[in-house]
Amino acid sequence: MIDQREKLLLTPEEAGERLGVGRTQVYDLMRRGELLSVHIGRLRRIPVSALQRYVEELTAAAEATEAAVEQRVRSAGRTTRG
Repeated sequence: MIDQREKLLLTPEEAGERLGVGRTQVYDLMRRGELLSVHIGRLRRIPVSALQRYVEELTAAAEATEAAVEQRVRSAGRTTRG
């Protein structure tokens, strides 16, 4: 039997487990185009690489937001110190 960590394609349920979200959220992400999925016949599967890419994109967005907030705080500190 193949260990889940070795699979190249995951079911939406398996992808949700890895992301820590429910199956419905995974389907929403796929529907919005935020998480790539492939069809095998009538089945939808999520490549492990797509999960990794999704998490990398989330992380990059969070880091960019954090940097922008820090920049605004630094800028506001300079203008109020007079």
